Amino acid sequence: METFGKLQVRMYICYSQDEHGRTTSGSWRTLMTRWTDREQVDQLLQTFSAANPELQPHRHQLRVTFDTSEAIRIT
Repeated sequence: METFGKLQVRMYICYSQDEHGRTTSGSWRTLMTRWTDREQVDQLLQTFSAANPELQPHRHQLRVTFDTSEAIRIT
């Protein structure tokens, strides 16, 4: 199991809504990307949240992922 990977925080930005308030168009925008160890993820998220308190009411629109991958070497 790998512990080193990329932490990414993205937020959905709505461009327009229909007459019922449903989102008709929008996109995910990256707010933070950082290569880090899995053990540091919680601390980085706390630091990010403390620095961006205005995003707290919109937490349901945030997507947080931590992706790891294995490098395959062909010799």
